[in-house]
Amino acid sequence: MNRFEETEGLEGIPYFSQPGLLAILNEAKEVVVVRSAREWGEWMNSVENRRVAETSLNGWWVSTVFLGINHDYSGAGPGIWFETMVFAEGKEPMVPELGGKLREHLNDMQLRYRTYAEAARGHEGLVEMIRCGLF
Repeated sequence: MNRFEETEGLEGIPYFSQPGLLAILNEAKEVVVVRSAREWGEWMNSVENRRVAETSLNGWWVSTVFLGINHDYSGAGPGIWFETMVFAEGKEPMVPELGGKLREHLNDMQLRYRTYAEAARGHEGLVEMIRCGLF
C-alpha cells in the first residue's frame, strides 16, 4: 500500500486540505470550492469538464483549461483557476513575418485567469493574435 492509499488520497496530504484550494465548475461554469478531495478528483477525471477551449492554428496548439486548484498563492483574490498554454505542434510552426521570435515567445506560454469568461476571452484573443501574426 502506498502513501496515497494509506491516507485515502489527497485528503490525507496537508497541502490539499487547505480551505479554498480545490474547486469544480457548476453547470453555469462558475467556480465552486469543494471540501472533499475525493469529490474534486472524481469531477476532474473528465477532461471535458475541464476544457474551456482548444485551437490548432499555424503549427500551434492553444489550450485553455480549468485547473481545479487555486493558483493565487497570495490568498488575496478570488482565486486563479484557469490557464491558457501554447505549444508548438511540430518542429517548425509557421511564424508569419517574425522569424523565430514568435516561436521563442509563444512556445510554452502560460496565461492565467480568475473566471471562465476571462479564460474564454483570453483564449480567443491569443488565437486571434496568432492568426494575424501580431504576437
